[in-house]
Amino acid sequence: MVQGKHGLAEYDRARSTFTWSEARAELSGLPGGGLNMAHEAVDRHASAANADKIALQCVARDSSVSR
Repeated sequence: MVQGKHGLAEYDRARSTFTWSEARAELSGLPGGGLNMAHEAVDRHASAANADKIALQCVARDSSVSR
């Protein structure tokens, strides 16, 4: 998976080399199979090394920032 600064070149490379089997291998999954998307999207990142980093930042039209 592409890490760091993202742009069109990185996107095109990631898209051209993407495989579902590699993507699935990066997911935790549930015991016995299946996925819990809330866990995959939020929980596992909140308990990882970057838990103290901002995950989502919204900048409004007036340039105010919500975190």
